[in-house]
Amino acid sequence: MKNIFLKLLCCPKTKSDLTLKNPIYKNGDIIMSGELISANGEHSYPIIKGIPRFVDAELYSKSFGYEWKKWSKVQYEAQNVGKPNAGLTDEMFNLSTGFTEEDLKGKIIVEFGCGGGRYMDVVLRKGGIAVGIDLSIAVEPAMENLSHYENVLIVQGDVLNSPFKDGVFDNGYSLGVLHHTPSPADGTKELFRTIKKGGDGICLVYESNGWYGSNSIKYFRRFINGTRFIFGNSLALIYSHVSARTLYYIMPVINKIPKVGYRIVRIVENNILVVNKHPDLKWRVLDTFDAITPHYASTHTEKEVESWFKSIGCENVHKTGWNKCGWKGRKP
Repeated sequence: MKNIFLKLLCCPKTKSDLTLKNPIYKNGDIIMSGELISANGEHSYPIIKGIPRFVDAELYSKSFGYEWKKWSKVQYEAQNVGKPNAGLTDEMFNLSTGFTEEDLKGKIIVEFGCGGGRYMDVVLRKGGIAVGIDLSIAVEPAMENLSHYENVLIVQGDVLNSPFKDGVFDNGYSLGVLHHTPSPADGTKELFRTIKKGGDGICLVYESNGWYGSNSIKYFRRFINGTRFIFGNSLALIYSHVSARTLYYIMPVINKIPKVGYRIVRIVENNILVVNKHPDLKWRVLDTFDAITPHYASTHTEKEVESWFKSIGCENVHKTGWNKCGWKGRKP
């Protein structure tokens, strides 16, 4: 991290300013290690590998730390040129946020739940100053992926109690993340706390009637989490590869059986087997693993998500273009 970003940070426990101690620099202005001390001196947060760490452990986000270390760049646009999902990350970001070039260029944009950093990469390519927070160790591959940019800050912290000061960001977003926390509504409120008056915030979560809400995914998720203490992530990884490499091809064949094929496929995919439909093999494996491993993975209705924005007092509340549970509002 750079010194210029210190003004954005605060102690998550006291919300007081932080003082930098014992910094070790790289290339003159990049702080690779050191300590951030709260105003009362009671709380200290280390900077490790250039990343301020405001939590002691990954807690319920360990599967994501594993996921983004293993597939850190799969969804980056630069890795998908000429492939089936070329342009998809840009499309998802543009439709989900509705941000124009004016909303991003030269502006400080925060992402709650940055994972491997693919959306931060979009912000940076469009001339924005990107700030990301994630509870998991995914912050490390994200920093590696984005280290060639000048205007980037990544911190490891809790999106429900972030280490950011009030109203320091021009705009912010959380895409497909807050449903992986104990309280997506509180996460949305915390996001808007950090955004300036007149700034826009976006929250996109899983739909109740969508793929992630299927019985098959719920069953697999319970099984994987119930056996993780024995098998770790190995069962989820094996199934993700089997599904992506075989079921992806088998289910369309069954679907072609006259009269009964479609019904069989629908019953199986909704209630028995998890099958992802991405045309790119690596994306299929990643998305299958992502679906069946989280500790928290709630689903929501569009009215429910809208109510989170209205309870904060947001103005111009409306759905975005990606799915029914993607909403945007302006901080009054």
